[in-house]
Amino acid sequence: MSDPCQLAVFRTGAGYLVRIEGRCTMRESPTVRDFVCGALEDGADVAIDLSRCEYLDSTFLGCLAMLHQRGETNPGSFTVVADEATRRRLLHAVRLDQLLTTVDQPPTVADEAAPLTVAVPDREEFGRHMRDTHRHLADLGGPAAQTFRKIAERLDEELGPVEQ
Repeated sequence: MSDPCQLAVFRTGAGYLVRIEGRCTMRESPTVRDFVCGALEDGADVAIDLSRCEYLDSTFLGCLAMLHQRGETNPGSFTVVADEATRRRLLHAVRLDQLLTTVDQPPTVADEAAPLTVAVPDREEFGRHMRDTHRHLADLGGPAAQTFRKIAERLDEELGPVEQ
């Protein structure tokens, strides 16, 4: 059996490196989103290191697309650490390899790792997160876009009208 997801945060000269190891899924996605969004809003640069990641589910992949968008609209920058083989294995099928800013090597870390503890949101917030991540994936196009759109639409039905 593959390792469950482990999340660790390191300080870098310009912000943070979040190392993702094992199989990461929707369970860890909101925690990563909250940490990265907060850091970006504070002006920190954030790199997500996927070099030790075995698997990302669609919710986590959609979260990466959302974080890319946040990195473009906040003072901090967002990058993904993944060599070519990792990009092909984890990101290519949903076209994230074309969207995300990627680098082959992580930034130099300034200290020891601190674990990023997973906090599972309430059911409604979790549903909204899943809906939003799947919308981002659908917007990327590709062979699975219609499937992701249907997932988002089904979640819309379950959650009720979107608040404006």
